[in-house]
Amino acid sequence: MSPRSNCLLSDLPAAEYEAFTRHLTLVFLRKGQVLFDVGEVPRYVHYPVGAVVSMLQDSRDGEPLETCMLGKTCMVGVATVGQPSFYQARVRSSGPAYQLSVSTLRQLRSQCPTYCLQATEAVNRVIMKMSQTLVCSRHHGLDQQLIR
Repeated sequence: MSPRSNCLLSDLPAAEYEAFTRHLTLVFLRKGQVLFDVGEVPRYVHYPVGAVVSMLQDSRDGEPLETCMLGKTCMVGVATVGQPSFYQARVRSSGPAYQLSVSTLRQLRSQCPTYCLQATEAVNRVIMKMSQTLVCSRHHGLDQQLIR
């Protein structure tokens, strides 16, 4: 699978795409695998091309709650670059992803303005999706939530 299978990488200009691809490693993520935990500073970001990763938050009863699913439309770890994570990233569905070290991502950001813009837009989409899910769960019955 090509890195262009990930939407965040697919539309990059040739120079930015080349800068990224020489540092990407194709990995296979397994269902249940924890990429990073709450409070941990991730060492890698992942660009799923087949895997799906859940963002999980702790709840009062000890059961983690899924706040969002991340797949090939974004990257896993975008909100945690260089900072402790506020969520656990656990693989929901096995599949391939491209891995990039956080230190390399930091270096690439200064020479990849298109990537930075697209990453910001991806974060905004995730926040919007989470907000819609919160409103839906508060104001709609189970049948309506399933339709969403």
